[in-house]
Amino acid sequence: MKSKEYRKAWYEGNKEKYKAYYRANIEKIEAYREANKERTSAYSKMHYKANREKILAKKMAYRKVNKEKRKTYMKSYNEANRGKLNAYAKTYQANKQKNNCIISSEDKQMARWVYTMSSKLSEITDIKWEVDHIRPLSKGGTHSLDNLQIVPATWNRAKQNFNEERWNG
Repeated sequence: MKSKEYRKAWYEGNKEKYKAYYRANIEKIEAYREANKERTSAYSKMHYKANREKILAKKMAYRKVNKEKRKTYMKSYNEANRGKLNAYAKTYQANKQKNNCIISSEDKQMARWVYTMSSKLSEITDIKWEVDHIRPLSKGGTHSLDNLQIVPATWNRAKQNFNEERWNG
């Protein structure tokens, strides 16, 4: 069996050749991937199962070596995707309480959009905006699209979970 260093050097020497081939045959490659989606997925799962410990050790070693790089990346990702992360957090909370009504992929996409819009509004207007559950989750409200509204944070904090008012900005 050839050493890692040999394979790496060989790959570096042939990298441009493979990139050119990929660019020239992108449609053919994508068609193959689409036609063999299940087969490649099954292979990936099998490979992960067989090499789980090795893969996890490699990930942990990478994370240890690149701590600052990952920290910087995660910070910028979190800032850029604040709405998406808020949507996931609320969905998780609603799932725990067993009152999540956002199940279809279209509904999930719309919920992420609502949370993203509240973040964008906060950036644009310099006023903090939040997504409010009209009927609070703690009072039996559901995490559904018709129970969500974007409201100023001060109004939402004052409302708490005492009432079911709609905001009439």
